[in-house]
Amino acid sequence: MSEFYDWRTPIRALVLKENYNAALIFPVDVRKKPSFELFFFRVARASALKREYVLPELTSYPANYPNVAGSLIDFVFLGELGPSMGDDIFTMSEERPFRILHFGIGVHPPELWVYRQQPAGYTVTAWSRRVPTKLGDPVDYFTGEESPFEEPTRISETVMWYKGSVNFAVVNMAPVSVVPKLNIVGAGYDVVPITDRAVADKMVKGVLPCRFISVGGLAEVKYTVPDEWKPYVFSYGLEDVLRLLR
Repeated sequence: MSEFYDWRTPIRALVLKENYNAALIFPVDVRKKPSFELFFFRVARASALKREYVLPELTSYPANYPNVAGSLIDFVFLGELGPSMGDDIFTMSEERPFRILHFGIGVHPPELWVYRQQPAGYTVTAWSRRVPTKLGDPVDYFTGEESPFEEPTRISETVMWYKGSVNFAVVNMAPVSVVPKLNIVGAGYDVVPITDRAVADKMVKGVLPCRFISVGGLAEVKYTVPDEWKPYVFSYGLEDVLRLLR
């Protein structure tokens, strides 16, 4: 199996340097004829991103898994003043439509289950048939054991951009009350769009180096991207994308 599938890779090893190429893959149709929209960029500037985010104390989650207030935090954006309060910490200015945040999330304590929705309202899912996932479902989450607080891993890899959205939910599976903490580690990029289809095709074929990042889960979702990106979208089919992700 290729390195791409190793969710244990530290996010620090995946952060891009200046002058590297990256492409975001958005699923458009995932049914009879899967198709994808890709946006290609070159990193013009990169800067380290790190922030610890403290959530309200949570009691232990009951063994029979009912949704009990106080033991979980339902899907919310991470606000500057607390969950769903104040500005989203990932909000970017309309003056910087070509800025991308690329990060992983370390989790403390290890017993926490963290669910992610991107865009908001659509759980990043492989297993669940319900959208959004019901909190406490033993699917579609990552833990602090899989993405340790001090060394977040690929399983939590996330990208954000102007007009993008991402929500999180947390369930405390520890046998005691805890104060959840998230360690957001990665980089912010100022990027330049790649506008030449021939260049994009060379990246898809592996002739030119490029880091491809899938956005969201296995869902058919209408993503919101900046208007400034729209002239530079390139469409590819399933065969092309499977070649990318080998």
